[in-house]
Amino acid sequence: MSISFRVASPVRFDSKEGSVQAPETVTILTKTGLCFSRHAAHRALTRHVPECAIADALEHPLKEGEVTVDEFGRPALRIVGKKAEVVLNPETGVIVSVNQTKPSKVRALAATHFKSDLNPRR
Repeated sequence: MSISFRVASPVRFDSKEGSVQAPETVTILTKTGLCFSRHAAHRALTRHVPECAIADALEHPLKEGEVTVDEFGRPALRIVGKKAEVVLNPETGVIVSVNQTKPSKVRALAATHFKSDLNPRR
């Protein structure tokens, strides 16, 4: 798994340990233009979520959740794709966390989409 980083601020990546050392508030930009928080970059690396799966989830979502706000006032939007689930801050566009989408979730969402195509609401 690889994420190619552009220098946006002082970031050090240890490929042997699969860790990212950077200030917590840093935004990590990739060559494809995706913006990751330090936490999200670490999660993508340790959970083996490829950048192409993250980009696909954002471009072709199976499901978009509602915007939620945590106890610290931080907004978050969860987007489910075929291979990755992405949580991003809808105000800044920064990806704050990622994980792999379970195959059972993909099947359930595909079945829901299939049923809604067969029975359109009028």
